[in-house]
Amino acid sequence: MEKVQRLNGSGREFSRLRYSLVPLGIGPNKYTERWGISEYLIEQLQFTGAESFSNSAVKSKLSLNHPCKEIVWTVQPDSNDVTNFTDGSDGHTIEDAKLQLNGHDRFSTRAADYFNLVNFARKSIELMAF
Repeated sequence: MEKVQRLNGSGREFSRLRYSLVPLGIGPNKYTERWGISEYLIEQLQFTGAESFSNSAVKSKLSLNHPCKEIVWTVQPDSNDVTNFTDGSDGHTIEDAKLQLNGHDRFSTRAADYFNLVNFARKSIELMAF
């Protein structure tokens, strides 16, 4: 049941997505009896699109349709350099960040060093893992 789907951007392949189909409405016990599989995980890529901003305080609305195990964001200057994710000086493009889900703080405001140094060892990109 495993499938590989190619995701294309600008005419070139940039990622592969592996997933397994699990029929909806069948709980884990019936699923186990029918196919003999006791563990499954559905992973899905949800992309909210690119946003442009010019001021220093950015508030972005995420419309996520399903539960997620991690949220990844990137910020880069508008210089048409797709590999540049720095601000040009020795600073960070993100000074600090806070995530709110349904109006509630998921975590308090954290400095860029938290995302670069603490989470970097685990994920190697600025993100907040749940």
